[in-house]
Amino acid sequence: MENNMSRHFIAFWNLENLFAPQDFGDRPKWLANQISADLKGWTTELLDLKMAQLASIISQMNNGRGPGVLGVCEVENKFVLDA
Repeated sequence: MENNMSRHFIAFWNLENLFAPQDFGDRPKWLANQISADLKGWTTELLDLKMAQLASIISQMNNGRGPGVLGVCEVENKFVLDA
């Protein structure tokens, strides 16, 4: 009998306070106030660098194929998640 079971590589990654840049205009004021200390000096360039580092590591999973499904946490908003 043939085994038709498919296998999936599923990963979960804590992105550790992956915020939009400090000057992100669509951030609610209440949230900007709450995380203002974490955002100090957080530029687009730093976000891009962190994203490149995360992408490099995540793409190495599953023998260089990356995960089939990736769950994440500590992402500020859809803007950052889409990036």
